[in-house]
Amino acid sequence: NCGACGVTCGPTAAATGVTYACVTGTCRPSNDTCAAATPINLAASPEVWLNAATTGATQDLTPPCRATAAPDVFFRFTLTQREAVYADTFGDALHATPPWDTVLFLASSCSTPPTSPPAREVYCSDDAATQGCSADGTRSQVFAVLNPGTYYLVLSGASGATGRAPIRVQHLPVGNGVVTRAVVPP
Repeated sequence: NCGACGVTCGPTAAATGVTYACVTGTCRPSNDTCAAATPINLAASPEVWLNAATTGATQDLTPPCRATAAPDVFFRFTLTQREAVYADTFGDALHATPPWDTVLFLASSCSTPPTSPPAREVYCSDDAATQGCSADGTRSQVFAVLNPGTYYLVLSGASGATGRAPIRVQHLPVGNGVVTRAVVPP
């Protein structure tokens, strides 16, 4: 009984891969806040697919690459060594492309997303098309070389947009040298 008699929030994970919880009488994604960020197990594979949904979520962080905020959801991962981390909302044959304007960004804390990435790194992406991937329109991609620590991957939308999106996360250990990012179509 979430907000009204007979209203249930789940389980929806079997159908969508996203779980919802009743928060103050409203069904919200269980990772609606940074404190409840869904852990990403990077030890499982160099590529991990996440199912995400911002529908019903609230807005907590304003993406540094987007002036207007939208509802957001959080994922958390911990690196034990310096790694190149890449994430996108492109989808593939098994993971449907989102039909809405996604925003994807990295954060090192629950209160402030980073705003000044080193050259060739992208901490926040509204439209991948602005990064040289013209065919990718309103989908998003981020890339960073990160030192050991805990980080957050945040999915939001442009101009209040919400919906479901597959997120592909890839990571690879790197040494202390310079890492160069090449733009390659998915």
